[in-house]
Amino acid sequence: MFDLLIQNGMVVDGTGNAPYRADVAVENGTIAAIEPHIDAGRARTVLNAAGLAVGPGFIDIHAHSDDEFLNDDRCESRIYQGVTTELMGQCGFSNYPCPEEHRARITEFVAPHVRPYAACSMAEYIENVSRAGKRMGTNL
Repeated sequence: MFDLLIQNGMVVDGTGNAPYRADVAVENGTIAAIEPHIDAGRARTVLNAAGLAVGPGFIDIHAHSDDEFLNDDRCESRIYQGVTTELMGQCGFSNYPCPEEHRARITEFVAPHVRPYAACSMAEYIENVSRAGKRMGTNL
C-alpha cells in the first residue's frame, strides 16, 4: 500500500517533455509509481490534483538561507515555492563558518536580516540545523 497517492495532476517531470496527466504514488518519501491511473484503494492518503501541476522538488543552486533553517525548522517559505534542496555558500559569502576575527563585521552586515549567531564553526552550524529538524536538503 502506498503512503500517498496524487491523482489527476499534470505531471511536469523535469525532462523537458510536455506535461501529461498521471497519478503519482509515494511510499516512504520516495516516488514509487507514475501511471495513467492508480486505484485510490491502494493508498493511505489520496490527494486530488485536478487542475494542478505535479513535479519534482526544485533545487535552488544559489541561496542565502543559512539562518532561515535555524529560524524556521519547517522551511515553509521555501517548500511552498517547491524548493526541496538548497546550495549555499558557493558564491563566497555564507554566515557559516564564521571565524572569530570576522564575526563582528559579518554580524553587522547581516544584522538587519538574521538573528545573532548561535554558532561559529561549520560543525556547530550543522549540529544546530540537524537539531532543528529541518525539512529540506541543505548543501554547503
